Amino acid sequence: MWTTLASLPQALFDARAAYAANVNKIYVFGGLDAGSNVLNTTYIYDIATDSWTTGTAMPAARFFPAVAYYGANGKIYVIGGVDGSFLEANQTWEYDPVADTWDTSRTSIPVAMGGSATSIVDQNIYVAGSYGATGGTTFHYRYDILADSWMQMADVPAPVYEAAGAAVGSHTYVVGGGNPAVGAWGHEASSRRSCSKSARRALQHYLHLRYLQQYMGERTEYKRGARFYRGNSYWKSPDRRRRG
Repeated sequence: MWTTLASLPQALFDARAAYAANVNKIYVFGGLDAGSNVLNTTYIYDIATDSWTTGTAMPAARFFPAVAYYGANGKIYVIGGVDGSFLEANQTWEYDPVADTWDTSRTSIPVAMGGSATSIVDQNIYVAGSYGATGGTTFHYRYDILADSWMQMADVPAPVYEAAGAAVGSHTYVVGGGNPAVGAWGHEASSRRSCSKSARRALQHYLHLRYLQQYMGERTEYKRGARFYRGNSYWKSPDRRRRG
């Protein structure tokens, strides 16, 4: 059963959100507006009052960032994403829901990543797959919040973009997603960094609507018997560093 609640202050898509248990509020970061302008907004939904307020804007505009809440310190982390020039970013920002402030001094990801599957296990945030310069990537990185450091992990089994991410116990899951470079329109995807801003906006819309059609349904096996399902099932990865 669904219940209609208060609407966002503006229409947007491709934002990312996190629930902050310490304040019982949901935070929605960035995204694109109806004109495909990249947003730097922070919208706050108060569950108790069914109302929205506006928080301190992000330091820069982003859509498809990785977002995770760390309960031990009550902070939200906004990582990477795609910026106002439609290029992937590599920042790590820390947002304090209580103070409504941003810390931009955190260590950046070694590579730029946007549209990554995101999950958190203990103090570690995992980002898997991304948009990529020429299509979906197999990038997989772990951010240690306490050490403020990044580590490269075992690659995702196949290039993937905009997958869902989750964690259960010590395992992370990468679910669905696609590869924007696969198919007859792959050349356009690989050319997006040199095209005009308006063309990139149109391409972003096109890719967003079409990448779901690029699922691959076959099953593959991965290290130590861990199973990964491509397409509309899942990949499962233990908390394990990249080897080799």
